[in-house]
Amino acid sequence: MAAVTTSGEELQLVLAAYDLEAIFNLDEMSLFYRCGPNSALATSNVKGKKWSKDRIHVALTANATGSIKINLFVIEKVARHRCFWKTYNPDRYVHYWFNKKALMTFVLFQDWLKDFTIRLRRLVGRSSLL
Repeated sequence: MAAVTTSGEELQLVLAAYDLEAIFNLDEMSLFYRCGPNSALATSNVKGKKWSKDRIHVALTANATGSIKINLFVIEKVARHRCFWKTYNPDRYVHYWFNKKALMTFVLFQDWLKDFTIRLRRLVGRSSLL
């Protein structure tokens, strides 16, 4: 219990050195877009159906006050969907990456972190905490 208390106090000391505008949070989630409901209208479990594992992985980033929101970081399984035309560029709207399992990897996170640092230096003008 003492270790948790001292860690909390150390974290508060670190956070006190930064302005709330410069403290950022990254949260990631997976959206299983082909998954059906797991219960029926009568709240009983639906049986006999195999669940689809097709997903889009999304990471959201914003600062503590909510005044700066970074574009979504989206990871898919394919480089470009057939339904989009050749002129469609998803990087205009989100940071778009792809890999076989549509999950965050060390290399993807490292590339995103480099880009994030460059953008923040332009936006905030000083170092920030993620």
